[in-house]
Amino acid sequence: MTIGDVLGVAGVVVGLMGTLAALLLGTVILFPTVVRRARAQVLDHPWRCTGIGAAMAIGLLIALGMTAAPNGGVKLMGLLLCFWFSAVMLVGAAGITRLMGERIEELGKPLTPFAALLRGSVIFSVALFFPIVGWLFIAPVVGMCALGAGASALLRGRREVESAKGTADSIISLDVEGTGRAQ
Repeated sequence: MTIGDVLGVAGVVVGLMGTLAALLLGTVILFPTVVRRARAQVLDHPWRCTGIGAAMAIGLLIALGMTAAPNGGVKLMGLLLCFWFSAVMLVGAAGITRLMGERIEELGKPLTPFAALLRGSVIFSVALFFPIVGWLFIAPVVGMCALGAGASALLRGRREVESAKGTADSIISLDVEGTGRAQ
């Protein structure tokens, strides 16, 4: 192993940290509503999120096992499931990042919301890629919490949409202005 190999690996790790931080920022900016729900889930029910994520991690392991199947269709289905689990985990991780950014903003001098979010995403990425401790202890626990928070946020949003349809139907039939006519 030469110094070039070491620098190459270090460059890949730094690049992955930057990519993860940018991906988290993009998720928070593009999907603020669902990320806000994931943040609320982590803040209100961190252990429940971790438990849901641990149960979903079993499904992720099954999906990873499916990618090693000799059948192409099973392999494709496993790959698609891995992408789905990754997207759900990304939503939860973005919620955790947003929460970290808010707490960083409370600690010190006043920051813009974007600067606090950027700091939260960089700290999140560095913690996950920290050698040994980050890889073996922080990443699995935070990953399970993120998976559970993302799933809870997405399911909660679906329930809210379904209940909002019923509420909209009932509002249409109400006499809002007292005119005797339905709105």
